[in-house]
Amino acid sequence: MVQFPFKHVLGDPLPYFLMGKPGKPVRLWVWRSDTEGAAAGKASRFGQWASGKGATAPATAPAAVVIYKDGQYTLTLKSKRTGAGGPDFPADPGLMPISFSVADGFKHEGGPRRGVATWYTLLLERPPGSRVVWVPLLVMAVLASMEWLLLRRVRRSAFETDE
Repeated sequence: MVQFPFKHVLGDPLPYFLMGKPGKPVRLWVWRSDTEGAAAGKASRFGQWASGKGATAPATAPAAVVIYKDGQYTLTLKSKRTGAGGPDFPADPGLMPISFSVADGFKHEGGPRRGVATWYTLLLERPPGSRVVWVPLLVMAVLASMEWLLLRRVRRSAFETDE
């Protein structure tokens, strides 16, 4: 389980790291090995969370890619960055609190018996725009033009000195 504060303003106290508390809910991304895909939800106390579309829960679940190899799971969760407190994932560039909780089903963990982490800070960088592509192309075109003009001038001067 991955959780983020449902609404967070830098400097405000964070919700309780075990699924939030009343008045300070958390946004959850949950994946279980016995279900297909991941679920998105909202919780305001341990063990009670709502999932699905609606005013109290996130609009969509993240895409989940799971790899099971050599007895270990590797999970990647991916969601669009809507920004400005959007319904899916309010990922404005900057610092964002994140917390994790893991239960090992093979060891019969689940419910309150699980590994938990307190809040960490995730740095979200601004996605690169189209400038990443067109600025180098523009610079390359200008440099190629300057090189062509320089070669043309050198050839003319060499041709004029031969005459």
